[in-house]
Amino acid sequence: MVAFLCSYLFDERTHLNDLYFPADDRTIEWWTDHEVPGPAFGGTKPVFVLTSGATISAAEEFAYDLQQLRRAILIGDVTAGAANFDYRYRVSEHLMFSVPSGYPINPKSGQGWEGTGVRPDVEVDAAAALDTSYLRALQHVIRLGGDSQRRPILDEAVQEMASRSQHT
Repeated sequence: MVAFLCSYLFDERTHLNDLYFPADDRTIEWWTDHEVPGPAFGGTKPVFVLTSGATISAAEEFAYDLQQLRRAILIGDVTAGAANFDYRYRVSEHLMFSVPSGYPINPKSGQGWEGTGVRPDVEVDAAAALDTSYLRALQHVIRLGGDSQRRPILDEAVQEMASRSQHT
């Protein structure tokens, strides 16, 4: 699912992550798809990913992959740090056990986020992450300027920024 979602955010097929299984000395590479159903968002528009201590596992990989590829700005708190995965085996009707089996290795950083979490680019309390990302998006729109197509959006962004600065 991470590779599928990321596929909408890149213009070219992109290597996202590797999964390494030490027992088999086997690595699986994860790449974006070059085609997606429906319109893609593309690789040039800004992307903001909100994180918190409750961001875990695949959501962490999504954030980490986009951050390492400089495709998104992460805003919020450090994530949970749950990167490694396991196989679960049923022992009896009421008992299962789990055996650690592998871990991600990002092709850019050469590491994963197990135990450390993903550190956002802009660290703010998770409760402030949405407002922070919204302000950054407004600033981006303002920097684009106001050609005829963007003019209404620019005017709205400037008005919203002015309104917010009056309330702070």
